[in-house]
Amino acid sequence: TMQSSLLVSQQSVSAELKGEYGGAMFGASAEASVGVSSRKSNKESQMKVEWSAEGGNTNLWLGTTFSDSGDTSVASIQGKWADSINDDNLYPFNYDLGLVWELIQAFDKSKGDGYKAYLQAKWIKNRNAFVPSKFLPRPPSKAP
Repeated sequence: TMQSSLLVSQQSVSAELKGEYGGAMFGASAEASVGVSSRKSNKESQMKVEWSAEGGNTNLWLGTTFSDSGDTSVASIQGKWADSINDDNLYPFNYDLGLVWELIQAFDKSKGDGYKAYLQAKWIKNRNAFVPSKFLPRPPSKAP
């Protein structure tokens, strides 16, 4: 996140980190990179850079002073991190949510259609069964 003013001339921040783990049906990958260029600004400007790594041994990224080559290069750490990803430390991201009957239809159209009809009938039947009447109080508003 960056705040700027008319006095800001240029800013470039990027991050790159990539690791992959793949199985027969499921796989995982992640990307981020780190890089900062300078800019001119006034003292009122603020900038905040954040990145995160999920899955595998993310501690590999902590406390490292990156170099262009060798064991401390981004590519080397990326490789170690990718090798650390396994079935026990996968982290799901960038997945699409869909209707479960569409998944079933991909394997058996008739069963998927039947499941869709079953759920829609159930929802119509139960649409008035849950009508909450008590709610939590609103938190106090903050004064400006």
